[in-house]
Amino acid sequence: MGFFSKKAVVESIKTFEDVRKFLNSIEDINAGGCGVSALAMYRWLKDNNQLDDTKIVLMYDSFEKQEYLNNKKVLRQKNGVPIAPSHCCIYQDGEFVDSTEKLKISEYKWFQIINEEDFLKKVIVDGQYWNAMFDRKNIKIIEDKLNIDLSDIRGTKNEN
Repeated sequence: MGFFSKKAVVESIKTFEDVRKFLNSIEDINAGGCGVSALAMYRWLKDNNQLDDTKIVLMYDSFEKQEYLNNKKVLRQKNGVPIAPSHCCIYQDGEFVDSTEKLKISEYKWFQIINEEDFLKKVIVDGQYWNAMFDRKNIKIIEDKLNIDLSDIRGTKNEN
């Protein structure tokens, strides 16, 4: 025995707070997996008709001016290779949140608020300078537990 049916596993996730708690339980989710976490939260909200005015947020530290400018150009021109920012989160119900907490956007020098998950997907799949601490094999676990589709970011060139 010892196996859980997919239905039993999914039933344990009922609220957005449950989603955040689960994501926070994944080792190093905010040390290389924050983009995956933001995309997972965004897609869970979308699949559960709770997306409303939710946006994806890319956050840059003061030493990341070139990364910010590069991504601004890639977003504008819809061409080029994005660079992973210091952190990713979502903006929902007037707050910036990741898997662990409500964030103070003022702690970052630059940020980009986007409403297109395709750009975040491109950052995850093609982006440069990912923190390798996050084991990308966890993407399948996240996908199964939250009953969302992340197949477009599994098996990427950046996967360990």
